[in-house]
Amino acid sequence: MRINPRISSAAVALLTLALLTLASCSGSSDTGDTSSSEDTAGTPEQAQATATDGASPTTLLSPDPAFEALLPTLQQMTTAPIMLPASLPPQIESVGIEEKASEADPYATEGDRYSIVLLYADTAPDQTIKPYVHYMAAGRITAWPVSSSEPDPTNGLGTPYQLEGVTLPDDTVADLKRLEPPQGANYGPFTVGTFEAEGERYTVMIENDSPEGDAVRQILSTMVKVPRT
Repeated sequence: MRINPRISSAAVALLTLALLTLASCSGSSDTGDTSSSEDTAGTPEQAQATATDGASPTTLLSPDPAFEALLPTLQQMTTAPIMLPASLPPQIESVGIEEKASEADPYATEGDRYSIVLLYADTAPDQTIKPYVHYMAAGRITAWPVSSSEPDPTNGLGTPYQLEGVTLPDDTVADLKRLEPPQGANYGPFTVGTFEAEGERYTVMIENDSPEGDAVRQILSTMVKVPRT
């Protein structure tokens, strides 16, 4: 039987076109699968972020170990929701529940308020309740109900200058100010950060902080709610 040359050439052309089309489709499929696999796997950091996406940021943190010894006493002394930093600046070597200086002391820890003194050095390691002594204290952390008349922590300390706000782990944004003392004052500038949560106003004050308020920023940016035990 004799094959028509024209039919044979057409068949070869069609077969070649089919093979080229098949190869092209196969290549496209492989490329797409590789891209999809890479996007799904991601880097280890992305995988970790994906694993924690559903969790509240504050549940991934716990208070700095410096607060461990005072927490049981603090929970007995106050009914306020307790928020403390997961990380303290290096200049803070000790903390304590601030000692009540007098019956009229606005920073007493009782009822729905508390005050934590932040110390440069620990002169009384066995005491949970410690006095606020100016030369030993870097500052304090306070909680005061929003509905009450809280003493203004900036009152009389100096001229306030607004600084950039600080975002907490739960996305609350704290207000931040620097207070420049009047000429002749026997104390340095203060950085004061404040925010509100669950009906409480929380204030962090540090004396002689950096001009940008780095110490207060570190404290505020790691503030975490402490579960009741």
